[in-house]
Amino acid sequence: MVSTGGGLRCCSVGAIALVLAAAAACGSDPTLPEETTFRPPAQYTLRGEATGTAGSLTIQCAMDMVFTWDGSERLEASGRVYVTEGGGDVARDVLQPDGSGMSLKPFLFSRENHIRLLGGDSLELVTPINVGTGVPFYEAIGHMTGHVSGPSSAEGTWTCAPFDIPQDSVGSVVGTWRLEGAG
Repeated sequence: MVSTGGGLRCCSVGAIALVLAAAAACGSDPTLPEETTFRPPAQYTLRGEATGTAGSLTIQCAMDMVFTWDGSERLEASGRVYVTEGGGDVARDVLQPDGSGMSLKPFLFSRENHIRLLGGDSLELVTPINVGTGVPFYEAIGHMTGHVSGPSSAEGTWTCAPFDIPQDSVGSVVGTWRLEGAG
């Protein structure tokens, strides 16, 4: 078989062009994962529930908070951080089998709350004023993890922990939370 130099060169150039075209097409594949497009709404709610038992105690917790975002954001080593302000009620009921017990319902407010995007669809909600208090209830609310569930919504799990006082010293229960536009 005799080949001419020109024919071989033509095939090589054609093969290279085909490889480059295929690579370009793969680069625009809409099924490839993209960074999240999440942005918090200007005003959003954070609601959640957690229930469970600890021995003979029944524990029920709920949160209903409202936050505002003025567009403040920054980049940190861990990812993009949106800084918000707000708060609301977080209730913890600890009941004996006969229905007696106690209910604590502090109104929480902070001028600085963080929605930290961690990559992919993972995020965390951090309230720096609650982190480092040494009180399990506040520590757990001060750091919650979750994932983006829409362009302006997220959801995840939280732990409703005891206040660590004589009347409420046991029983952490896990529940879910949801962040979405208020209105």
